[in-house]
Amino acid sequence: MAIGACKHGKHVIVEKPMDITLEKANEMIKAAKQNKVKLAVMSQRRFDDSTVFLKNAVENNRLGKLVLGDASIKWFRSQEYYDSGDWRGTWRFDGGGCLMNQGIHAIDLLQYIMGDVESVSANVATLTHERIEVEDVATAAIRFKSGALGTIVGTTSAFPGLSARLEIHGEYGSATIDNDQLKMFEVNAPCESDKARLETASSLGNSSASIDYLGHQKQNTRYDRCYRK
Repeated sequence: MAIGACKHGKHVIVEKPMDITLEKANEMIKAAKQNKVKLAVMSQRRFDDSTVFLKNAVENNRLGKLVLGDASIKWFRSQEYYDSGDWRGTWRFDGGGCLMNQGIHAIDLLQYIMGDVESVSANVATLTHERIEVEDVATAAIRFKSGALGTIVGTTSAFPGLSARLEIHGEYGSATIDNDQLKMFEVNAPCESDKARLETASSLGNSSASIDYLGHQKQNTRYDRCYRK
């Protein structure tokens, strides 16, 4: 569908993931370039107020040299969830398990804040769900090109489900985003306005039904302005 829209001269925004194979993603990029249209992937969590604030803080060196970044997505999905659609939990249609589907936004934010990745080593397993091809538990160790290290922990087997959590640590400070909200920001040179950035407990859960539209709206607004230029 994305390639067809490109051929008709339409700018395209696709949901995450861009596609489940690198080959198809490259075909989409090629079609956009050939038809001189813009192609974007929905990464709405980059537009949350908490992410914007933390990204600016890192770019302004308020945390100093980054040394460690951790993404934790310990969610729960029942067997009924996977049984509710033939595509769920398959390599062909889902493209992966707790990392590709549930963990993708936290993983995106980890590399968005910490920078490009140099190497990854990981372990994955299917431990609690039946009739699925993909992982429901995964751990990964990361080395970023900056020299910093990181971890990813993901699962859909942690009853009753915890919040998605991103922790960023630098030589001058640390920050935590929990359920898309800035919960901790401590640096050695604080500003009076930092406390106002900390957000109260979120009413958002970790179920698909609890996902709001605000990040999508902000990203679409940003892209709309770019397209009109």
